[in-house]
Amino acid sequence: MRLFRGILGTLLAWMALAGAAQAQNGLERFEREVKPQIEVEKFTYASAQPLGANGFVLNDVVVVMPANPATGDKASTIKIDKVTVFEADFDRLKSKDSEDLPRFAKMKIEGMMGDDDAFAALALYGIPKVPVDITIDYRLDPATKVFTLNTLEVSLRGRGGSRSHS
Repeated sequence: MRLFRGILGTLLAWMALAGAAQAQNGLERFEREVKPQIEVEKFTYASAQPLGANGFVLNDVVVVMPANPATGDKASTIKIDKVTVFEADFDRLKSKDSEDLPRFAKMKIEGMMGDDDAFAALALYGIPKVPVDITIDYRLDPATKVFTLNTLEVSLRGRGGSRSHS
């Protein structure tokens, strides 16, 4: 009887831990594992929704980047209408080792705009101050050292087409 109770207790404890791990969604993982490591002055969003176990959606994102020489040693602000992460390698994203590139990511950034200071550096390359949409989907296989870029699209709204690799 004791053996049965011990096995049952262990099984129930394991199921509780497994259930808690499965209950986490992509948004919860992002907020717990990744967001605290983002090194900016400010990172906020108006609303957020989970998108399965490895994804999430952020709306009305505001990022204040620290001052740097490219922006005249002033902080710069980037606003994004919507960030959709369909899947991301949270294990690598939460790693404190900056050398660990996430093994996979599939995401879309819509309506990214920077303030005048942020766009000043891009103006040197003829990039106009218009909302930017970016889509990326890639896989990295560390064992074979193969990087597969499935999609990379950068679209300048109102400036015709986009450059992409699909």
